[in-house]
Amino acid sequence: MFDLRSKLFGAILAAAAAGSLVGCECCGPKKPAPAPLPAPVVEAPKVGCKKVVFAYPSGDPRTSIALLEKCMPPELVAGVSFDFTLTVINQSETMCLENVVVTDKFPANLKFDSATPAPDSATDTLRWTFPKMNPKEVKVIKARATAVDAGNILQCVAMTCTPTACVEVVATKPAIKLVKSAPAEAMLCEEIPVRLTVSNTGSGLARDVVVVDNLPSGLTTADGKSSVSVPVGVLGPNQSKDIVFMAKASKTGKYDNSASASAAGGLKVDSNGTSTVVKQPVLEITKKALQEKVLVGRGTGGFTHEITVTNKGDAVALGTVVVDTPPAGVAVTKADGAMNVGGKLQFAAGDLKPNESKKFSVSFSTPVAGTYVNNVTASAKCAAPVSANAQTVVSGIPAVLLEMADDPDPVRVGDIVTYTIVVTNQGSADDTTIAVSAELTDEMTFVSCGPKNLPGNQPPGTTEKFNQVPSTNGKLDGKTVKFDAVKVLGAKQYVAWEVKVKAAKAKDVRFWTTLTTDQTKAGGEIKKNESTNFYE
Repeated sequence: MFDLRSKLFGAILAAAAAGSLVGCECCGPKKPAPAPLPAPVVEAPKVGCKKVVFAYPSGDPRTSIALLEKCMPPELVAGVSFDFTLTVINQSETMCLENVVVTDKFPANLKFDSATPAPDSATDTLRWTFPKMNPKEVKVIKARATAVDAGNILQCVAMTCTPTACVEVVATKPAIKLVKSAPAEAMLCEEIPVRLTVSNTGSGLARDVVVVDNLPSGLTTADGKSSVSVPVGVLGPNQSKDIVFMAKASKTGKYDNSASASAAGGLKVDSNGTSTVVKQPVLEITKKALQEKVLVGRGTGGFTHEITVTNKGDAVALGTVVVDTPPAGVAVTKADGAMNVGGKLQFAAGDLKPNESKKFSVSFSTPVAGTYVNNVTASAKCAAPVSANAQTVVSGIPAVLLEMADDPDPVRVGDIVTYTIVVTNQGSADDTTIAVSAELTDEMTFVSCGPKNLPGNQPPGTTEKFNQVPSTNGKLDGKTVKFDAVKVLGAKQYVAWEVKVKAAKAKDVRFWTTLTTDQTKAGGEIKKNESTNFYE
């Protein structure tokens, strides 16, 4: 009986070595055995298990790549189900098995019940297929069957497979992503920070990564370039790099832009778009003279200028400052909220929103006639300075005073008396064409006439200091002494002459002087006399 089993197992091994997927027809008692092959290895059964080992392809477990072990109970009871196992082993350290097919042919007196995993087919020949088995991998089939009747039960198993030698390499798929960020708003005078973040969101290395940002018209880098190109090099998976540069706008407006990144292998991606609105405060300043003309009497002339500063731009004018420069020769009488900085009035207008205005006023006074031009400027962060001016004409009122004095008085006949004639402009405007003449009486003999110098700048008839201007020469015409006209006698100025005569006859005489100017013609001549007592 044992010899018969050995022959059958040899037939099975020969069929497996030839690559047959057929079950156990080769094992039936009616077919002659083929050429002898190495007998299958039958291990000594363990307790409760009778095992057969099928070695593929050599039949020797020591030289075969695959083993199929079947473990059955050594004795069965008819009508009672039993468990058995099929174990497939890949003995190679490096090679895979592909298309592994295990077949188990059931004889007529054995019925298949179930298996895990389930077979591909469950006829009288069970078949299991494993597409691939890795090196040293083991597959175990747990099955259940039932002996139909008493007697010897012969089961045959076979296995075929395709040994494969595999080289495993890693295929990577790098992917680049570019994110651009820039502020939504910026001031024209400020640099705009731009950030480009390039990332490798895929697997494997992204090589030769380059980031390019072509800036829109009107926008450049801080050093004047119209584009930015940065070679990043290699980015590993989940690795990022930030690129930051400063941009500068040449004009206000909206700047929309995006950047791009590329890498080896034809990778290219565009960033998200950014939009930056560049704004600028635009200052406007006006200065209005509330009094374009004022008169100066004996006091002073006062006038007020009103200042208006407005932000005409689309951005806040930060730290707006208004500086008023008072004209020379005036006194500041009122400037609420202003600081005196180096003789200039400085107003803090603060932060002006678009279309917001602020007003200031400055009041001046002056005792001197003239045209006074007042300049003002305004400045703020990122805004171009602006200026304006206003003028007020301060008109004076001329007021001439004619005074005379004699020295000595009384005068002895035969002695000389000096008459001093002084014309003073006490007003605030010029007198012009000052003409003076004097009348001699019969009791007087002409001696001389000409300019007179008065020490101390204190003309007679006044209580304040005046400035003397050069007087003119005169001459005798009959009984009249006439002096050349003085062209201009300014405010707070005076001119003086003298006439010397000899007392020729005793009498209480009157020395008459006549004054005319361009400004006094409407009212007529100004006459004045000085009485002198001539005695013997």
